[in-house]
Amino acid sequence: MAKIVIAHGMRMQHYSKAALQAKWSAALRAGLKSTDWGRADPGRVPRAQDIEVVYWADLFQKPPRALEPVTKDVADKLLAPYYGLWRGAVRLADHLSFWDEHGAPRGPVAHAVNPIVYQSAIYMRNGRVTRPDPAFDPGAFFQVQARFRAALKADTRVVIGHSLGSVVAYEGLLLHPHAVESFITVGSPIATRRLILQPLRERLHRLIGTPLEGPPPWPCVAHWSNFYASADVWSVPVKRLAPIFDRRIVDVEVKQGNPHRAVETHKLTTYFRQPALLAEIARGLDASAGNQLLRALA
Repeated sequence: MAKIVIAHGMRMQHYSKAALQAKWSAALRAGLKSTDWGRADPGRVPRAQDIEVVYWADLFQKPPRALEPVTKDVADKLLAPYYGLWRGAVRLADHLSFWDEHGAPRGPVAHAVNPIVYQSAIYMRNGRVTRPDPAFDPGAFFQVQARFRAALKADTRVVIGHSLGSVVAYEGLLLHPHAVESFITVGSPIATRRLILQPLRERLHRLIGTPLEGPPPWPCVAHWSNFYASADVWSVPVKRLAPIFDRRIVDVEVKQGNPHRAVETHKLTTYFRQPALLAEIARGLDASAGNQLLRALA
């Protein structure tokens, strides 16, 4: 059975790895089972153990507080009117490049949006994490990439990158040997110019010598599909990746959610209800099975 790897995005600290693994594998399997592809041959649907989540949220966990004044759901509702303003603030902060070389915010605009994007800033600048694994370089990039490399197996054929996880997965596919057939990005902020794209180009130039200008390199996969929702305020400010990265990328806009329910709109489990996304995952699994058969007959 082909293996699926999912790299998660920001703000997953309220889940343990086991909980996130169970939640996402159940949602993905249920979605695939509901399709014509899954109903035609249920044996093709990956088992829970064939789906691996690259978990790195614990690297950003802070010591627990004695008292939480409001629940996450209540806070989300209270902040809903401001999501649109935050999105504009992220664009402004990104344009002015208000994060330093360690991912720390500089200036009032960056401080205002930092609760939303600080994990992206720290990862892109290889800043400090709270709980580094002493077996690896303490920087966030090296700590997270060590987790991705451990999850990437010889039989991994489909990689799904959600939110900041799309950046993690993209870099991992460039830097580590693999036999991945399909790369699928979901709600990706990878084209955010200064916060992510510019430091991404600089890092790849240092590590593998790619040019500082022009399209970033192709991640050595047969297919790359990028799914985004117009109401997804977290994947800012650029949603279509083909014009920036490579014309081979298939950008797919899906209709879901609304900007006033930003968290629900951006959830990977919400995207897993989209037939087009499920069809692309199924296509990747079928293609990898066909390629394995051809190699066996060769």
